[in-house]
Amino acid sequence: MTLVSIPANPVPEDVVSGTIKTPDGAELRFARWAPPAGRKGTVCVFTGRSEQIEKYFETVRDLRERGFAVAMIDWRGQGHSSRRLRDPRKGYVRDFSDFEIDVESFVQQVVLPDCPPPYFALAHSMGGAVMLRVAHAGKRWFDRMVLSAPMIDLPGRGTSLPSVALLRVLRWTGQGGRYIPGGSDALTGSNPLSTIPSPAIRALRAQCRHPRGGPDARHRFADGSLGRYRGPHHAAASAPPTIRCRSASRS
Repeated sequence: MTLVSIPANPVPEDVVSGTIKTPDGAELRFARWAPPAGRKGTVCVFTGRSEQIEKYFETVRDLRERGFAVAMIDWRGQGHSSRRLRDPRKGYVRDFSDFEIDVESFVQQVVLPDCPPPYFALAHSMGGAVMLRVAHAGKRWFDRMVLSAPMIDLPGRGTSLPSVALLRVLRWTGQGGRYIPGGSDALTGSNPLSTIPSPAIRALRAQCRHPRGGPDARHRFADGSLGRYRGPHHAAASAPPTIRCRSASRS
């Protein structure tokens, strides 16, 4: 499966892309880049919610300039991977353990057969939350992990009692498939944390087969790890040495 390339964000050279299938039937798009001379191992990049491989081309180029091979997947329900819902823009996952299946399938079918060791994980936001779950499950695939703003909580009132109560009511009344209050299928274009211009990000999402909008009311409850890994002792207890980078204000 090909990657989307635009002038503002071209595909890095020496890429191999395709799809893999998980044991529960999800089809995941992957991409891997060969290491340059003097290779140092492979960095596996795990994206955040609503993101796709193409958004990280800049990161791929930076890592390869530093001597690393790079490998990535689109999570199920994102980018060019398969969806479970008829509305392809709606964010949904049955359970966050499904993402752990994605990681294991990716490691077994792409990383171990075709990428040079040692293996490192670089994960952002939701990807960071998934990697914390993987580490605490005792998986030993990665020698080191760096987690950028792992999604161990939601900003503002996202986890307040009234918000949680409202989402529970939506689920109990059979409206769990609705977008969360304030959410929609609209694409966001603001991107203060990347050097890729915001119009380029919007163009990338528009060219992807099914860009992601907001999550539905069931998505919030799929992740039992929100709040579970806030304490510093959890980072120390992770299987590989782990660095967690906390996000600062966007302003």
